[in-house]
Amino acid sequence: IRRQRQMCIRDSSDALRCFSLESGKELWRRWYRVPMKRNHGFSRTVPVIRDGYVITIGPQGHVMCCDPVTGDLKWGIDMQKQFKTEVPFWYTGQCPCVDDDVLVLAPAGEETLLAGVDCLTGEIVWSTPNTLGYKMSHSSVMPMSLSNKRTYVYAGVGGVCGVSAEKADRGTLLWDTKKWQPSVIAPSPLRLSSSRIFLVAGYGTGGALLQVDKAGSKWTATVLDQYKADKGLSSEQQTPILYNDMIISVMPKDGGGLRGKLVCFSPTDLHNPIWSSAADERFGLGPYLVINKHLFVFKDDGELYVYEIQSKAMKLLKKQRVMDGVDAWGPMAYADGMLVLRDAHTVKCLKIV
Repeated sequence: IRRQRQMCIRDSSDALRCFSLESGKELWRRWYRVPMKRNHGFSRTVPVIRDGYVITIGPQGHVMCCDPVTGDLKWGIDMQKQFKTEVPFWYTGQCPCVDDDVLVLAPAGEETLLAGVDCLTGEIVWSTPNTLGYKMSHSSVMPMSLSNKRTYVYAGVGGVCGVSAEKADRGTLLWDTKKWQPSVIAPSPLRLSSSRIFLVAGYGTGGALLQVDKAGSKWTATVLDQYKADKGLSSEQQTPILYNDMIISVMPKDGGGLRGKLVCFSPTDLHNPIWSSAADERFGLGPYLVINKHLFVFKDDGELYVYEIQSKAMKLLKKQRVMDGVDAWGPMAYADGMLVLRDAHTVKCLKIV
């Protein structure tokens, strides 16, 4: 299942389309009208799929829940109308987060910062007041355990915060910091340990290390380290991956000599890479994905690279031109041996053996 922006002469719409992985045949589509102008494509988000529903967030903040087998609409939410959300430039980038059949949204509207929505009914079951005044970013809500407490972490335009994910006080604001607040944030927060969170953003921001502590009932969030992209690990669009005691990322265009390269850093040293790709292996804003101890990296011009993940290094195994890519930035998807890739115009499915 994938989201795709549909444009034609008579109308323009956002569409959720379901395809057979084996044949590529379209099985169903569910769409709604949302006139807008192209800005490096339209679709920015990844659907979440469970046995009884599939949920998407559209480019203008429309939340849509459908039956994954038939495509029948179950319910929908317009975040701009319901929460007075201000959709960011380049449209909505927030991916839906589902926790125990509750959709966790970050509308960052006039009154509501986060909200929990029953996935089966579409009813709001809890909400967090937006006392911080955050606005919606392109980042997604990330569930993580901090100091033995289940927490939703969100990097909005205005700062970073943690909201309780525990049943007893779900939706309660626990901590926040305004010491790190880029004007544009696409990558999501990355948990490094029970008390540390790694943050990155493009457009001259770089990276930061956040320490979250709890003493009694009081929470504190402290920025331990902050630096520009040419001084350490960063990313402009994709969220780094913590795997095999390495943080894997593609450096942004302002990353100095490492710009566009695939890199690996130790979680204990965010300033000096332990490995970087060759001079001619630069990936722009392309996505990357770990599959069976291998890293698949899709260059933003449509070339696919496969690396073996080793201890403190990567070994290039293969590269293959998949398409003449245009803005090939969308996340890849993998299921049942099939890898789905896309650019602004084309979707391709590869069999991984």
